[in-house]
Amino acid sequence: MDKDRREFIKENNKLVRFVESEEWTFVKGLLMEKINDMQSIMNLEGTLTPEQIILDIKTRRGIVEELVRWVKEVEGKVEQYLANDVNDSLKEKSYILREE
Repeated sequence: MDKDRREFIKENNKLVRFVESEEWTFVKGLLMEKINDMQSIMNLEGTLTPEQIILDIKTRRGIVEELVRWVKEVEGKVEQYLANDVNDSLKEKSYILREE
C-alpha cells in the first residue's frame, strides 16, 4: 500500500471515530442550536432599516446553509467511506478448503 493510500485511510478513520463519538453528537447539537438561533427573526436589532433587515436575513441564511451543508458533507463522507469499505484491502483473507 502506498503512502497516499495509508494517509487517506488514516484520515478517514479519524473522521469516522469522531463522527461516531459522543463528542460529535454534543458539538453538532450546539451547532444546531446556534443555527436555529440564527434563523430566528427575534434576534434582529430593532434599529435596522427594512433594507438592513433583508440584508441581515439573507446573510444569516447563507451562513446557515453553509453550516448545514458542511455538517452533511462530513457525515456523508463518513457514510461513503464506510459503505465503500475501503478497509477491505487491510483485512485478512480467509479461505475455505474443501475436498473433492
